[in-house]
This record gives sequence, C-alpha cells and structure tokens, in this order.
Amino acid sequence: RGVEGWIPGSALAKTILQDNKTFPIDDKDFDAFQQRLFEVSVFAGRIDNTNALSANAAWIITPNIAAEASLTQALGEFSENRLWLVRLQHAAFPDWRLSPYFTLGAGQIQTTPTATLVQSGAETRTNDLLEVGVGVRYYLIQQFSVRLEYKRLTALTERDAFEELNQWQLGFSVFF
Repeated sequence: RGVEGWIPGSALAKTILQDNKTFPIDDKDFDAFQQRLFEVSVFAGRIDNTNALSANAAWIITPNIAAEASLTQALGEFSENRLWLVRLQHAAFPDWRLSPYFTLGAGQIQTTPTATLVQSGAETRTNDLLEVGVGVRYYLIQQFSVRLEYKRLTALTERDAFEELNQWQLGFSVFF
C-alpha cells in the first residue's frame, strides 16, 4: 500500500507467520541491554567544589532494580575524602534507550585533612553518609552505556548540623 515504517526487531521476532512459525530473527540481539546481570562503571565529577573519581559495581536484580556499591575519592585543597556507598537503583523505564533512574543509599565518608594546610593535631574523621540521587543512562551499544548522575549526600556528623554535599558525575558503564 506504499506505507513504510519502523518496527522493533524484538516485536518482529514474535510475529507468527502463516506456517505457524515465528519470523526468523534472532531476538537475543535486540534490547540486549535488558538481559544484563552485572555492571561495572567509572565516573568523573564534582562533590561540591572538589574533583572526584568513582568506581561502581552493580548486580541487576530485576530489569527495574539493581544493587550497587561504589567507591569515590575526592581530593580538595584542604582535605582528602573517601566515600563508600551501597545503594538501590530503580529504573522507571528500563526498556527505553534513554532510561531515567533513582537511587537511595547509605555508606560512610572518611575525611583526612591535608597536613600542610592545617594544624598537625588534625585527625581523620569518619561519618555515616546517606544518599538520594537521580540519573539517566543512555545505551550506546549492546553492552556499553553513558550515565549522568546527581546525588544529594548527607553526612551525619557529631556537630549540631548535618553536612550536605552535592555530587554530579558523568561516566561509562560496561555490563555483562
């Protein structure tokens, strides 16, 4: 009829032909990013005004939910910060190529003052850390994606007020 259009290969692979067979397409090649079990990521970004590098590893529990662990190092002018976090990640639309997600996590932050800039009696502090975050993942190819994240970190200190930190990061993920 002269009508042209696009149809997802995964839908075409489920089409039943007149001889009661499915259309001969190997559907495992389509939407392969939904079949992942583990994911490894590296990020570069900022925690407030400090450069930070992160490494993450995730176990994909369901297409929507992942358990993730991360290590972050941030080197500032006055201190060095090391963060470790465990989080749950929820992808609202995991089948989308550009997929938003939300995170909720907890961990610790270790702050070590730079010895040359502060008094010699300054000690390393370790505080509990809470995280709420939002991100977006874009699947470039079957096993490779780009991620952009924003996290609101709350350090639970012994002081009268909590320390609030903002973290932005951009990174790459490989999954298998």
